[in-house]
Amino acid sequence: MNKYEMMFYFFMTLIFLFNFSLNYKYILMTLISLEFLVMSIFFNIYSLSMNSNMNMFILLYFLTFCVCESTMGLSLIVMMNRFEMTPMTQSLTMIM
Repeated sequence: MNKYEMMFYFFMTLIFLFNFSLNYKYILMTLISLEFLVMSIFFNIYSLSMNSNMNMFILLYFLTFCVCESTMGLSLIVMMNRFEMTPMTQSLTMIM
């Protein structure tokens, strides 16, 4: 892996972190940007582990954690939509 790929993954992480901090009002956009942030961190870990011949089981643990996190986020959106219909979640009903 060359240094340009590592810089690309690093800047991708920074862009998604910036996007995550800007979309704090809209729940669905926050979760989507959080998932892209997790994907960029996954690519960073993968590139570093391929570069240094590390064990790949860390990636499996990380992906398992990411799936649990995304499932919790989606279940929170469903619960908020059922119990509390705010203007921020009313836009979600058009999507679902």
